[in-house]
Amino acid sequence: MTKASLQDHLRYHFDNYMSRGTVALVSGLAIISVLLILVAAGIITLFRFSQDGQRTLPFNEALWETMLHSLDTGTLALDTGWDMRILMLIVTLGGIFTLSALIGVLGNGLEMHLNQLRKGRSRVIENGHTVILGWSPQIFLILERLVTIHASKGKICIAILAEKDKVEMEDEIRDKIGKHRNVSIVCRRGNPMDLDDLEIINPHDSRAIIILATDWHYHDAEIIKICLAIINNPRRHLEPYHIVGSLRNPASEEIARLVSASGETLLFQVDNLISLVIAKSCRQKGLSSVYEGLLEAGFYFKSEPTLIGKTFREALNCYDKSAVIGFMRADAEIVLNPPMETQLGVGDQIIAISSAEPVSTSMAEIDLKESNDTVHLVPSAPRKPERIL
Repeated sequence: MTKASLQDHLRYHFDNYMSRGTVALVSGLAIISVLLILVAAGIITLFRFSQDGQRTLPFNEALWETMLHSLDTGTLALDTGWDMRILMLIVTLGGIFTLSALIGVLGNGLEMHLNQLRKGRSRVIENGHTVILGWSPQIFLILERLVTIHASKGKICIAILAEKDKVEMEDEIRDKIGKHRNVSIVCRRGNPMDLDDLEIINPHDSRAIIILATDWHYHDAEIIKICLAIINNPRRHLEPYHIVGSLRNPASEEIARLVSASGETLLFQVDNLISLVIAKSCRQKGLSSVYEGLLEAGFYFKSEPTLIGKTFREALNCYDKSAVIGFMRADAEIVLNPPMETQLGVGDQIIAISSAEPVSTSMAEIDLKESNDTVHLVPSAPRKPERIL
């Protein structure tokens, strides 16, 4: 094997130093500039060079003169004496080289930093935000509904993580959703199934997680893998997550049941659900209008301390403009249409549906004080009443 020469060693160490980044390059240029100024000032002092042919410069004055020549090329015109002119010309040329290299390094470093920001790899610092993992055409309808739901709740944040360019995601959202004063939509680029990429979106402090599959052929596998990546993350928090996703293949239902056993995920068969609604609507005249009214109505999950200990019968009579349909227990168990004597316990929430038709000048609401954990859907424009049943 051929022995490496001194040139090979120098080139190897130089390449390693250049690969350290912008800070290392700026530091190297600064060191070269300082050495050039010190050497030139030392030569002026040692050989007693003079600026005007009579006065000898001390070291501190020589240091100042060489620094001015390295930074300002116009200073060269004031030099007298050929020995001084030649030395200052060398210092000026060295200053031009280092200053030009410094500008280039800073420009490249700034461009690299902007490209990193464009990739969307910085960590989301939010708490109580809604996370959307994946990208599909459904995302715009979901965003529109989330914006509508939280329109009256102050500032909210929606964070999106998908294997798509950050700028492209922001442009599409801006074109189809527009800007909203109280809604902040943050886009990040990454793989939702990668644990390191998941940390970028900060799912541990999120309020809810929505999973969208990007591959139609492997829709269910992708949804289940993302759920497992979140639930089995060694850096996860102790509190249960609230994860929602859709499945398409009925054969995945058993696996989804195992994934949902912890109570942290809700995976439903979207195609079966739509087919069932269509089939029932065809068999029962007017049922489609009932479904439409229910989906347009306001669904509320609300904690109400004044109803603790009350029965379901008593809760029904507490509302004039809304219909209570059940309870959500403290352990997240949903109880719909329970027996009339079922009591509301500590930590339980009521589940109520408001009328889809506006009442007076405002939307139908639960006749209780506003709570931060209320979730509602704003109904569409009023329609003329029609007989359904």
